[in-house]
Amino acid sequence: MQMPIGEFIRQARRQRGLTQTELGNPEFSKSYVSAVERGQITPSYAALHFFALQLNQPAEELEALLDQSQKQTTLAPLPYAEQLDERMKDQDAAMLLNLIQQGQSLDTFSFSMETPEIALDPTLDAWLKKHARAVLLKGLLAQEHADFAIAQTQLEYALALSSNEYKPMILDALGNNAYLLGDYAQSLNYYLRALQQMKLLSLPQPDLLFRIELHSGHALRLLGQHEAAQQHYTEAHKHLRPTHNMKIAGQLYLGLGYSTYAFLFQAGAEIEPLLTQLPQEKVEEHFRQSLGYLLQSRTLFQVGSDWDGEVQARLSQAAILLDLCSWRQHQALLKDHDSQRPVHINATVLLDDVTEQCRQILLRLLELYQTAPKLSVEHENIAYMALAYFIRSYNRRATIARLGGDTDTAMWESSLAAVLSQHVSRSLEDQSLSWAILNDVVHLSGHHASKTLQPKLYLPYIPDLEDTSPGRLLALAELYFATGEVSEEIAYSIKDSDVRQKAYNRADQCFVDAITVISKLNKLPVDTHGDITSIYEPGYMVRFYQRYLEILKQREKIASTTANLNNTQQIQTLLNKAILSHTRPPYLLLTSDTHQNHQN
Repeated sequence: MQMPIGEFIRQARRQRGLTQTELGNPEFSKSYVSAVERGQITPSYAALHFFALQLNQPAEELEALLDQSQKQTTLAPLPYAEQLDERMKDQDAAMLLNLIQQGQSLDTFSFSMETPEIALDPTLDAWLKKHARAVLLKGLLAQEHADFAIAQTQLEYALALSSNEYKPMILDALGNNAYLLGDYAQSLNYYLRALQQMKLLSLPQPDLLFRIELHSGHALRLLGQHEAAQQHYTEAHKHLRPTHNMKIAGQLYLGLGYSTYAFLFQAGAEIEPLLTQLPQEKVEEHFRQSLGYLLQSRTLFQVGSDWDGEVQARLSQAAILLDLCSWRQHQALLKDHDSQRPVHINATVLLDDVTEQCRQILLRLLELYQTAPKLSVEHENIAYMALAYFIRSYNRRATIARLGGDTDTAMWESSLAAVLSQHVSRSLEDQSLSWAILNDVVHLSGHHASKTLQPKLYLPYIPDLEDTSPGRLLALAELYFATGEVSEEIAYSIKDSDVRQKAYNRADQCFVDAITVISKLNKLPVDTHGDITSIYEPGYMVRFYQRYLEILKQREKIASTTANLNNTQQIQTLLNKAILSHTRPPYLLLTSDTHQNHQN
């Protein structure tokens, strides 16, 4: 008897020493390759040609083998979505839904191809009527094609028709539909209902439970409910298996890392972050856990060749490291009330890590520059985010050196941050991010500076960007804030009180501009500022307020009597605005008790 096509591919793969992931990359997932090899699905001719290339086999030989296999097998045609009601057979629909419940994505199937008949659980047909299966598949296909209105209608209809076995999967799909439309509160409602329905199943479905818990964590994170998000991510982690897609696993660790960090900055009634109420050891532990999760996330994205995910992990890691430096500085100043005595802060290694994360991103962008005359808008935004963190890291070095009594190093680092900020701001305004700037930044090390970036101590330029595309708001806010920090640090080195006040005014303008820009992001539709791995969420803007308030409080300690009075008023005004911006509707709050009810 002729060898099945799936078995032939399996043997050829093993002879070449390839894993299923290596065979499928970058076109097909490991689960798709596994299903082909087990005979659960028939590969399309495009997939056959791809596998032939990977296996160094003639494509014609694989096509002939597929044709022979199909002649020996009873076939059941799978029609297009619009023909599902009339032509789809029970066995085909049930097979697809079984695979989807196991974590398969619809985009791995070729709906225009015929698929072999396979043995199914004889009780499956009793669980779901033929019409319900067809409606459900039409809804999932509509969602795959971003036709969310039709998807919503079909999925709701399928939910009404289906048995308990499929309700969790349908509710999860409805949650994804709401999520993709930016309605995170509604998506969370569906996910929590899906978790309740999972308790009614007679057999455990760990893959489906993993996905629902993961999706719940994503929705809660984007609602700014990080403690609850942590709990759902942790539940998802319990069901993570080696067979899961690396991108999905990377997203889980990214969500865990970000929510563990953001939980520390959850704001109370007076916008003060939670970490101010926790013991120092507990805060350090949370930061360590967060950075550990992000390292795992970054590694998974790297192994899976997912550069977008890797960028998210590196940028998140850089931001968290900078906040950890700020917190350690705050703790050191609290312990030493004598402003005349040097204060030593343990943050050099952290700042080295910040610059390394940003440098790796910029190195990859420099590679892209080799194949294109300029970067895409998306890649430019990534570059500006990395450059903003680069500027902040050098400025933080200046602050630590000044507090430690090393005036020369403080002046050098501060001037380097100032000139870098100047060049980046000019390029942003002129829309001309050059290869030379990226190259110079990448090769900055120690006390080395290029001809383009000669250190010079001056107040950095503030770009005038009233007409900014929505997709650039996040990067612009980070750059404004970085420029404000540079101006703030320069002010500490100025002896003349009038000139120092000018520097403070420049810094204030930057901080206010940053908050104004980031507040615009809250009002945009979801598709203009993020997807399921977006680093933006409501707490992002709150942390801008928190950082600015901390800067003003530090300034207040050294200001003159007149400036001190103005500064106190400024702090109160900012505090009032921050509290108003932080107001959240009660229905968005999900406490630990609420989550516990869903677990029991």
